[in-house]
Amino acid sequence: MGYVGTLLYLLVPLLVGMGLRHFRSLRPITEPAFRWLDVVILWIVLPIVVFVSIARCTPSEFRSGLTAMWIALLNLSICFSVTTGICLFRGLERERMTAIVLSSAFMNVGHLGLPLVYATMGTRVLASASFYAIAVAVPNLILGVMLVSSVSSKRVSMRSTLGYLMGFPAMLALFFAFLFVIFKANLPEIVSEVFDGYLAKPFFLTMLLFAGYCLEALDPRKHVCDLLLVGTFRFLVSPLVTLGTIAIMGLNFATDISPKPSLMLSMMPPGIFNLILAHTYKQDLRLYGALVFYPTLVSLLVALPISVFFIS
Repeated sequence: MGYVGTLLYLLVPLLVGMGLRHFRSLRPITEPAFRWLDVVILWIVLPIVVFVSIARCTPSEFRSGLTAMWIALLNLSICFSVTTGICLFRGLERERMTAIVLSSAFMNVGHLGLPLVYATMGTRVLASASFYAIAVAVPNLILGVMLVSSVSSKRVSMRSTLGYLMGFPAMLALFFAFLFVIFKANLPEIVSEVFDGYLAKPFFLTMLLFAGYCLEALDPRKHVCDLLLVGTFRFLVSPLVTLGTIAIMGLNFATDISPKPSLMLSMMPPGIFNLILAHTYKQDLRLYGALVFYPTLVSLLVALPISVFFIS
């Protein structure tokens, strides 16, 4: 696509989604339309991306995917633990601490990260990116639901959370993709051709459009300290931890598959899923919205152009 083409591919649907949300007169149309779009992404788009990307893996690509998964788990574990410690030291109330910790530890690997990896590096590294995304999404689902529900009146048991996780479409897609790899079953070439040639680009455009619609500009003045903390972890600590992990593992950016998508995904802003959790469990939407919107804005204006220029 080229540098400018890549940026336009990423920015245009995000800005269109933000614009559609801005016009309140369109809400009777856009809100139900984007609710359906969310369902389509959850049940069709993400499972197909995960399944095709992993089921057609070569053994070396599969090993690279597992490496990316370990990098992701170590990254979010450190960010989660350190931000929890900082919040406890500051004596923050549980509701505010939960929002900060989730926003600092769990990045937007799905709606923004996977399209970014596709736009900059193509479908070759989507397997590693999918492994990374699953490694972030699963703890985000489990810990997010447990933590947010614990500070709300709507309590959820671990059993019901795990039950939902086992029925999570992307997890089911991952399971069936694993079977293809384990039993060395070849994904039909026509499936790869259709995905690469006709599905990948519109799928990721759809995800970007939805991500843009979820963003809403809010007054940041009440949350400046929280935004600085979250931004520090998302754009500084997270990529530094990733670079350190890559160095310790002895991985090479030029020859190994997993380092580039792992580093790019580590710099993503807080995940949209945290905002969905806040809405579901009636948390402070202004706080969660600010912690998603402004880091995403910084990512689009600064981190994203830099990462596209250097990593691609």
